[in-house]
Amino acid sequence: MKFPGKIHPKKINEKYHYVEIPLLGIHTQGKNYKDSMRMAKEALEELLYIEIEIEKYGNEGEFIVTAQELKPLISRFLEVRRERAGMTIAEVVEKLGKKSLNYYSQYERGKSIPGFDKLREFIRVIPSKLKDQILIG
Repeated sequence: MKFPGKIHPKKINEKYHYVEIPLLGIHTQGKNYKDSMRMAKEALEELLYIEIEIEKYGNEGEFIVTAQELKPLISRFLEVRRERAGMTIAEVVEKLGKKSLNYYSQYERGKSIPGFDKLREFIRVIPSKLKDQILIG
C-alpha cells in the first residue's frame, strides 16, 4: 500500500515548502524539495519506528509513501481517519455491527493487518472529507 503526499511550493515571502501526507496526518516543511522529502520521511520514521520509503510520483511535488512493514502505516491511517471523524473506537465497532472493541482496535493498534475487504469496510463506516487514494502495489 502506498499513501500519497504533496510538497507545496514556497509562497512569496515564505522560507519553506509545506509538506503534507493527509491520510497519515503528517504535516512538515522543508527548505527545498529534497529537504522536504527528507523531513517527511523523518517525521514518519520517528512517529512509527519503521523505515519509510518515499518516491516521486505523478506531478511536480507529488510523492508516495510506503514501507516493507505495513502494519504501522495502516494503523496510523485508521487512527487518523477515526479521530478526524470525531469517532471513538466503540462507535466504529457499533457501526460495524460488532460487540468486541478488540474487533477493530487490534488493527488501529497495529496488532493485526486487515485484508482489503476489511479495510474497505472500515473506510466505509468511518466518514472522511479527504479523498481516499491509497495505492495498491
